[in-house]
Amino acid sequence: MNNVVDVRNLVQQSVSVVPTHERPEGQRYSPAELLEIWSIDESLSNPLPTRIAIVDDMLTAGAHYRAMHTLLSGRFPNAQIIGLFIARRIFAVAGDTD
Repeated sequence: MNNVVDVRNLVQQSVSVVPTHERPEGQRYSPAELLEIWSIDESLSNPLPTRIAIVDDMLTAGAHYRAMHTLLSGRFPNAQIIGLFIARRIFAVAGDTD
């Protein structure tokens, strides 16, 4: 078994945008809007990936994941693609005033 992890930033963003959490309520980016500003960094596309993990900080509406999956599966149709979503929640400690 090959235990080597190949980490590549295959997707690049062409312009800076306001982070989703700073946009007015209900104005999340759609997958179509994200696809307009994302592209594959072809300089990193070889060798062709066979497995891709999309890592995101949180799954809320899923627009970022859907757009990323669409872009990657279109370019690498034979790759297995999964999503890894990492979030944390901070609980208040008894007596903590912050």
